[in-house]
Amino acid sequence: MARPVTEKDTFDAEDASYLGDPWREAGAMAGFEAAIEQGPALFLGALGAFVAAGAALFLLFWYLAVPRLAELSPVIPRVFLAGGAIVFLYIVLEYLGLVTTVYTPKCLLLPFVRSSRVIVRLAPLAPRFARLFGSTPDRMAHSAVQVSNAVTRATERRVKRRGPVLVLLPRCLQRPECPEAVVNDIENCQRCGECPMTELLALRDEFDGVVMAVLTGGSVVPAVVARLDPRAVIGVACERELIAGIYVVDDRPVVGVANQRPRGPCRATEFKWPDLRAAVELFARRAAEDGPD
Repeated sequence: MARPVTEKDTFDAEDASYLGDPWREAGAMAGFEAAIEQGPALFLGALGAFVAAGAALFLLFWYLAVPRLAELSPVIPRVFLAGGAIVFLYIVLEYLGLVTTVYTPKCLLLPFVRSSRVIVRLAPLAPRFARLFGSTPDRMAHSAVQVSNAVTRATERRVKRRGPVLVLLPRCLQRPECPEAVVNDIENCQRCGECPMTELLALRDEFDGVVMAVLTGGSVVPAVVARLDPRAVIGVACERELIAGIYVVDDRPVVGVANQRPRGPCRATEFKWPDLRAAVELFARRAAEDGPD
């Protein structure tokens, strides 16, 4: 059994965020949904629209700039157009590879500039352009997490790293009335069965090399990851926290499991057990294949 994660292991940096922070900003509760079911098509469609818009803007710029460029040399417009076409072709191929990777078990992303993690840099933009596509920030973020998870499943074998499989959990999974301080050490849980913590510990104990940490907020994630140096990270949180976490943990496989909020944000939240178990089994199986650390 993996040893417990304690304060001295993880909290070298002060957590600047608090439980519920993502829901305190003005208008944050607009369009609140207790449970979201949204596939990857929403985020992929938004990306496709932006790719098309970018191509249209480039062609418009080229059309307006041709007369001035031609005054300098008739070759310049052709070179400019050819260069833009090459860049656009790469973006289109990357986008098509992303779509194919999401919907098939094979990774067809281009093998350049860490393209397997291209979604990491794009995911934080999801909530910002949600309303342009008639969606909500949380639905768009949920879709982006689904895309990121699919990319991780297709590319995790490329990552050659040893270390534990780290499961990050939000404090809001704990029963609100529970007096046990599981944030600094999940072993403080008395396994009473009144909240998911009991089953989470049982799941952890099934696998070697799996550790779990309960956090109060997302700002401490970099310190936790840096201290434990895991081979992979699994995060359970609301879509808002998951998007931020995916961006932070960009150098190793990461899977996000969105929680459900039947009693409102950040209070006695739930999640789909099959999704978490599948993620743990994915990385634990790979760790067994690679041998002991």
